Amino acid sequence: MTYSENITRILIALIKSAVTDDELPTDIDFESQYNQIMKLALLHEVSHLAALALIRSGRLRDAEQIKTAEKQIYKASFRDTKNSFTLELASSVFQAEKIPFIALKGAVIKNYYPEKWMRSSCDIDVLVPKKDFERAVKILQNKEFVIDGNLNYHDISMLYDGTNLELHFSVCENIKNIDVLLSKIWDYAHPKSGLEYEENHDFFVFHHIAHMSYHFLAGGCGIRPFLDLWILRRSHFFDEESVRKLCNESRISEFYDGVNQLIDVWFEGKAHNDITRRIEKYIMTGGAYGTYPNNAAAYTIKHGGKIRHIISIAFPPYTNMRVLYPVLNRIPVLLPFCYIYRVFQKTVGRGNDRAIKKYKIIKEQEAAFVKEVASLMKALRLDGK
Repeated sequence: MTYSENITRILIALIKSAVTDDELPTDIDFESQYNQIMKLALLHEVSHLAALALIRSGRLRDAEQIKTAEKQIYKASFRDTKNSFTLELASSVFQAEKIPFIALKGAVIKNYYPEKWMRSSCDIDVLVPKKDFERAVKILQNKEFVIDGNLNYHDISMLYDGTNLELHFSVCENIKNIDVLLSKIWDYAHPKSGLEYEENHDFFVFHHIAHMSYHFLAGGCGIRPFLDLWILRRSHFFDEESVRKLCNESRISEFYDGVNQLIDVWFEGKAHNDITRRIEKYIMTGGAYGTYPNNAAAYTIKHGGKIRHIISIAFPPYTNMRVLYPVLNRIPVLLPFCYIYRVFQKTVGRGNDRAIKKYKIIKEQEAAFVKEVASLMKALRLDGK
């Protein structure tokens, strides 16, 4: 999506108004820009917050616009109700089967929003110990959860009545500097109720920032994690000095600084500087989960050029291949044959059109854009150097 500083400013004002009930600016004609605003809000999965602010302010007059705005609120509320029910079901199963677990991310953060449904989430994330993972999957399957897709490098997706539960055995991101601490999540957790555990608040925030950095490297993390962190800051949820110590240890303190600076611009009324403008543009064009052009630029930098990036897609490291082809966990010597099969699938196999599209995007990247992304990653020390 094309970046617009003006539409970004309007959307942020709407989001802030939704969660604080602040008055909206009087100099903006929301009706005439409604479609652009909602398009951007949908891209970042905050359309229900924009809709809430507009309806509550009485600034919409068009009946169709009011109808579509109300629909966004209803959908977010309904999704939260379903997510909550599914999490409660999974929690009761784990308690009964004596499996320790930790609810992650949005399931925790939503408790600090004015209304839980305001923190919309497309899935639920739950962590169980690796030794209990296979048993947890089988138990959930017995409760009508259905596996959706293949095992990922740290989780598997399971569906229950249209709700997506991502069951984790790890929260590591395959990024060495943050994984050193993320791999110790159980050391930073304590019992909450029965066999349910929770991350201590400072580690939870570090985990949030580390996960943001992972998505930032993959093409963008969207508006929502910035809003989450601002709300946790306002709630005095964590100790800043302790979080900064964890970020320093994981070498993401410069990224954390940039995140905080943009939060101050968006929600505290501070002026932009060069780095916040650049982060904003990268975030706003990337959407909630990053776009492939952003992703391609970031990974072209990481791998040292377009050719090496393409090679890395065809020949990912062994740690990734073990997840893609579980047989390697038992018979590692099959790795060369798995690479041959992967290349075949990516070139002439089913779904090769997606791979070809990726290669085309990488090939046609504009040098100026790649250079800007490289410069931004270096400024935030996310370039691995």
